[in-house]
Amino acid sequence: MPDAFAFASRSSASRPSRPVRFLRLLALTLLCALPLGTIARAQVEASLVALKSTFPADSREVVVGLRLVHQPHWHTYWIAPGTGFPPSLIWELPPGWTAGPLRWPAPHRVYDTSKNLAGNGYEGVVTLPVTLTPPAGLAPDQPVTLRAKADWLMCKDVCIPGKAALSLTLTPTAPGAMTTANVTDSDAGEHLLATLDALPAPLPSTWTANATRASETGPQSKTIRFTLRAADGATPVPAEPWFFARDEAIAYDLPQPRVPGLPAHTYAADLAVAPYVEATPTRLVGVLTFATGPAYEIDLPITVGGPGPNAIVCEFPDPAAAPATPLAAVLGLAFIGGLILNLMPCVFPVLGLKVLGFVQQAGADRKKITAHGLVFTAGVLLSFWALAGLLAVLRAGGEELGWGFQLQEPAFVFAMAAVLLAFALNMSGVFEFALRATAIGGDLQQKQGLAGSFFTGVLATVVATPCSAPFLAPAL
Repeated sequence: MPDAFAFASRSSASRPSRPVRFLRLLALTLLCALPLGTIARAQVEASLVALKSTFPADSREVVVGLRLVHQPHWHTYWIAPGTGFPPSLIWELPPGWTAGPLRWPAPHRVYDTSKNLAGNGYEGVVTLPVTLTPPAGLAPDQPVTLRAKADWLMCKDVCIPGKAALSLTLTPTAPGAMTTANVTDSDAGEHLLATLDALPAPLPSTWTANATRASETGPQSKTIRFTLRAADGATPVPAEPWFFARDEAIAYDLPQPRVPGLPAHTYAADLAVAPYVEATPTRLVGVLTFATGPAYEIDLPITVGGPGPNAIVCEFPDPAAAPATPLAAVLGLAFIGGLILNLMPCVFPVLGLKVLGFVQQAGADRKKITAHGLVFTAGVLLSFWALAGLLAVLRAGGEELGWGFQLQEPAFVFAMAAVLLAFALNMSGVFEFALRATAIGGDLQQKQGLAGSFFTGVLATVVATPCSAPFLAPAL
C-alpha cells in the first residue's frame, strides 16, 4: 500500500496543473492553425514581373505586370466583375517614375464548384500589364526597386480578400534598343509578352458592328441588339461569341440569345440591360470574345430602330405585381428553417450552453423558465436586427456584402474561434473562470438569470450566421 500511495503521489506531482495543460493545448491549437493561413494565402499567389530583368536606360516606357497564379477552381475578377471586385495596385515608385493603369486581358465567365455563375474573371495564370514611365537620365547598372501594394478578391465557393506587398528590381543597361530576339529572360516574362499580344484590340475593318434598340422607353428599351457582320460577306463568325460589358450596363448573369436564321457571316444577339441600371445606356462598351482567336474592344453608339418586332426581349417582373405569399406559409417556412438550423454544426456549440441552462433550471418555477426563453429569443431577434441593419447601411454605401459578411473578416473569425475554444475548455474542466466579470455574471444569474440567457441568444446569432445564410440571404 505505501508503494501504491507513493506512486499516486508521484503521478499527481508530475502531472501538469490545469493552467499549464490549457496553455499547452492552446499552443498546439495555434500550431495546427498555422498551415491554414499559408494555404489561404496560397490560393492565389501574386508577384510583380517584367519582360526582362534589365531595360535600356533611355527607355521611354517599361512594361511590367501583376501576375496572379490561381490554385485549381479559384478565380479573381475582371475590371467589370459582375460580383466581387477587381485586383488593384497602389504603387510606391522611386522619384521620377510614373505608372499607368492596369490593362485587362479578355475575361471569361467564372463558376463555383457547383457550376453556379460567379462573375467575369480569370483562372489559372493571368498577368495584368502596367506601363511605367521612367525618368530621363537613369544611370546604367544602378538597380531600381519598384514596389506596390496589391489587393484582390479570390473566390471558389467562398471569397477571401487577398493582399500583398510586392517588389521588383530592374537594372538599367547602356542606352540602346531592346532586340526582338532577346525580349524576355523568364517564363513570367514570356507570359507577359503573350498577354500583351493577346490584349483586346479595336475591331478590325474586316468586321462591321452596330448596336440598336427598339424604343427609347418601355420594356424594349431594356434590350440591345448587337450585330456583327463580315465585311467580305463570306467569312464565318467564330464560334461562341460573348459580350462582356466594361461599364456593367449589360447583365452579366443573363443569357445572350443568338438571333436565329442568319447567314454564317452574320451574328446578332439580344443583350439584356442590367436591372439595376436606371438610365437607358447610350453606348455599348466592352469586350467581345470567342471560343478561340482574338478578342475585340467594342465601343458603339446605341441607335433607336431595332431590334424590331421579333426581338427576344428580356423583361424583368415587377415585384409589386408578384402574388403575395400567405403569412401562414411564411411563418411555417420560418419554423421549419429554425428546426433545420438546430441540426447544423454552426449551432452545436450554443446548444451545449442551452442544455446546461436547462439542467440548471430543472425544477424551477414555470414563469421563470418562460421568462428565460423569451429573453433568449429577444437576444436572437435583436442581434439579427442589428446585423441586418448594419448590412443594409454598408450596402447602401456601395459595399458588396451578403449575409454573414462579418465571417469574411479573419480577425472576427479568429476572435470567435478563441471564444468557442475557451467555452469548450471551460466546459471540459480544463480551467475555471475566476475573473471579477465572471463573478458579476454569476451574481446576475443567481439574482435574475436573464442576462445570461440574453447574451446566449446574441452568441447564437453571431456563430450561426454561416448556416443561416441559405434562409436569410434571399430574405435580405
